[in-house]
Amino acid sequence: MVKLVVRLHGKVIQTLELSDPATTYWAGRSENCQVVLNHEKGISRQHFKINLKEGLWNLEVTSTYGDIKTGETTVRELVLQEGTSFSLTPYEFHVESIHTQSHSSDLALASGEARARSSSSAAGSPHQEFEKTVTRVFETSKQYTLAYFNKDTNESKVFILTKNEYVIGRDPGCDIVLNDARVSRRQFKLINKNGSFYLMDNLGINATKINKIKVTSNEPQLLSSNDEIKILSHKLKFEIRDSQFESQWQKVKHLALIDPADFSNNPDLNDPSLGEGSTANQSNETTDSDPAKILNFWGIKIALTKKNKIRMGLVGLLLIVAIVISSDNSSMDPNANVANQPANPLAKLTPEEQKQVKVQYELAKDLYTKGNYQMAKEELTKVHAKIPSYLDSLELARFIEVGIQSAQEREQQERLKREAAEIEEKIVNIVAFCRQQLKPDASIAESDDCLSPAIQLNPEHELLVTFRGEIARVEEQRKTLEAERAFKAAQAAELEKQYKLALEISQKDPYKGKQAFEDFLKLTMDDPKKLQDKAKRDIKRLERKIKQSISSAINSVKTLVEEGKHRQAIIALEKAVEMSPPNHELDEEIEKITEDLRKKMQALYQEAILEENIGNVDTAKDRWKKIIEQDIPNGEYHNKAKIKLKKYGG
Repeated sequence: MVKLVVRLHGKVIQTLELSDPATTYWAGRSENCQVVLNHEKGISRQHFKINLKEGLWNLEVTSTYGDIKTGETTVRELVLQEGTSFSLTPYEFHVESIHTQSHSSDLALASGEARARSSSSAAGSPHQEFEKTVTRVFETSKQYTLAYFNKDTNESKVFILTKNEYVIGRDPGCDIVLNDARVSRRQFKLINKNGSFYLMDNLGINATKINKIKVTSNEPQLLSSNDEIKILSHKLKFEIRDSQFESQWQKVKHLALIDPADFSNNPDLNDPSLGEGSTANQSNETTDSDPAKILNFWGIKIALTKKNKIRMGLVGLLLIVAIVISSDNSSMDPNANVANQPANPLAKLTPEEQKQVKVQYELAKDLYTKGNYQMAKEELTKVHAKIPSYLDSLELARFIEVGIQSAQEREQQERLKREAAEIEEKIVNIVAFCRQQLKPDASIAESDDCLSPAIQLNPEHELLVTFRGEIARVEEQRKTLEAERAFKAAQAAELEKQYKLALEISQKDPYKGKQAFEDFLKLTMDDPKKLQDKAKRDIKRLERKIKQSISSAINSVKTLVEEGKHRQAIIALEKAVEMSPPNHELDEEIEKITEDLRKKMQALYQEAILEENIGNVDTAKDRWKKIIEQDIPNGEYHNKAKIKLKKYGG
């Protein structure tokens, strides 16, 4: 069982186990691929596939362009087995056994590591410390980090991910807390599975986005280094770092350009008295002031001290072993056409051609060290046109390609920086212009019309967001004020309607009108016309009117009573009671007159009974009729008189 190790600029970004014979593994820009090659020109959405054929893993390029390269050879199909390496600019791929512990992509260095482990087993080896250093070159220490930034608060943090699961959300119990009421209590999870982090979203109200794409499924989403996770104003950048990269590079960067032929015959190699920290024979140490004892190799000055000689001798041995092993492996490669490769291609060239190869090779190295990568490539191409490889020309070619790519990337970065600066200047100028041109009460639609060129450049620019936010707040305040004015106008109209209704009632019935105005005063509405003050005055006016009516009724009753018209007096008082609030004075007056009338009717009824007893029925009937005329309806003697008249048919 093997695995595919994917590197970008020398850094491992993914390891894919080729474990399922029934699966076709895809590589390309599509997020559905098992190997996602992000944001690279010249790479298709599904660029190549890997599947099992006749017991071997086979790679096939499915894109119409962008063939892969193995060494200097361009191919569209390749059998993958342990040790196979190929590239698809700027990515490099290496096939390893599933049990391989080394993470090296450089065969010569891998051979050096094996040599170092073998040498370290000998007790008391004088070069044991050096061998340990070589071995540590291949150890990678991945560090997973989550860099947090909030553009609203300018808060920033860096979280080092050491656990297998993290919960991110608003709840204080989360591993990473986002103190924002708009964020879900448990927004999403980060889960580490076999060295790869996945995001599982809980699909809250406010969406989680990965690289500005909304997560719409709660299925695990594989995260790549530099992926950006965003929830509202909260940004979290996921990164995979090698915590030992800088120290490892300082240890090995000088090894890549050393030619083993320069110091393979070092007389001090086996001197056991000199270790890495030895201070012996310091008088033999040379400095830059002694040019005869300085090795100037590809622009790198190396002092030929005993300590450096020991180091260079060991590196020379390691590289020689690497070359031998590499040659053996090539002979075992079923894809290599050994029969067509001459044992010594240089020997077939004429002396003049050999001299040209050496001159062109040295010129290519010199141009490379000076950073003239394209010219170095042209010189090395001339070498390879005459001979497949010369010394480490293939390795140099790879370094040149990396240099060209790095130069192109730097140029692209500079171009992007220039474009970003130009865009920034345009946006600043457009926003400043719109601030001057737009009126204070401009709408968001009017502001967007003015800001349209800047919005097309970067709709999320801070200046645009701030300015549009100010316009939106002003517009919202204006709409709120308009709504309040409309509401108050409606209340004022309703209040005026209720006042007019109370006024109409008061004109028909002062007492009911007074009650209507009192209910009107209980209304809590906007009163721009001061109608409630007017209603209070109307109530006082009606109270005076009611009092005058009652007083007039009492005076008229006295006259009726003096005239003996008790019945009319009582009816008048009852009407006065109906148009006034409860009045004890009127009640007492009604009761008094009613009692006087009762006594009068009693006397008249007794006279009628007396006339009836002596046989004067007609006279009695006249008395009973008189009672009915003078007594109040339903009065005691009014009813008795009706009974008597009915008895006598009258």
